[in-house]
Amino acid sequence: MRTFVLGAILVPAALAIADARPRARVAQEDADVDQEDSDGPEAQSYLPLKLDELIEVAVRLSPDVVRAKIDRVAAKDAAEGARRDQAWVAQANAEMKRSALAEDVEAPPFSVVAENTVSGALGLGRNLPTGGNVQLQAGVQRQNIEYNVISRLRDTNTSQAQNPAGTDPQGNPYDFLLRNTTSLRATLKQPLARGFGPSVALATEKKADLYASEATIKAQLAAEEMVRDLVVGYWDLAQASYEVDVRAQSLELAQKQDQLTHEQMRAGAVPATALNAVTYEIQIRQEALLRAQLELEQKSLELRRKSGLELGRREVLMRPA
Repeated sequence: MRTFVLGAILVPAALAIADARPRARVAQEDADVDQEDSDGPEAQSYLPLKLDELIEVAVRLSPDVVRAKIDRVAAKDAAEGARRDQAWVAQANAEMKRSALAEDVEAPPFSVVAENTVSGALGLGRNLPTGGNVQLQAGVQRQNIEYNVISRLRDTNTSQAQNPAGTDPQGNPYDFLLRNTTSLRATLKQPLARGFGPSVALATEKKADLYASEATIKAQLAAEEMVRDLVVGYWDLAQASYEVDVRAQSLELAQKQDQLTHEQMRAGAVPATALNAVTYEIQIRQEALLRAQLELEQKSLELRRKSGLELGRREVLMRPA
């Protein structure tokens, strides 16, 4: 009877030991796998960051803000270009012309055989707010005409009557005639059929100004929205960082309580079951700390995305300074 009882005790114990060894090995392997492929915190270092520095970097790197700035500059340039339509415009022109008969061509007496003309003009004009246009122009022309004077021995009276260039005091006809002409002209054009006044003439300019104002407001709104998101993300990160610190302090207190409970157990002041509650509390606080760390890394990554920083640096955790 004693042999049967002893065998009944030893067989279950041996089976339990044999079953415990594979379980311990499997648990160790699972722990190694979890350690290699862990989904826990990845941060290895911290980057203290101030809010003003974060905003400065985000404004410089944000594509939305840059696009809004470009649109605003383009709209302002377009408005400035529309206003240039009312600016004064200077005009200048110069011209030189020469016409002459060939030497072997027979020309009538006292006819023009060569003519040289040099002319130039300078003008100033602008569009009026009423839709019209005003132009001022001053010009000068110098003309040198050569005539076919065939003989100087003819009758003086006849030569004077036929010679268009005139004669000298001795009655000899001139071969050349020099003529200088100056002019001053003012021109005003005002359409009446399509409307009169700035409401019609300045419609393009006003439209460009409205587009510039719209682009400026959009740029301001984009910057304000980005700053708002950064401020919210920064303080969310600060709250998550503070929660990690609190969880870490809570875990440290639980570990100190565990040491104190062990000392009390060795002194016989508390029963052995008192350690179970402390161990359970340590596990709960470790889990809470892990969740807080993961939340902190998520907030840090989200703030990186909002500020335009590199997303691949997951091992560097941003924390409010």
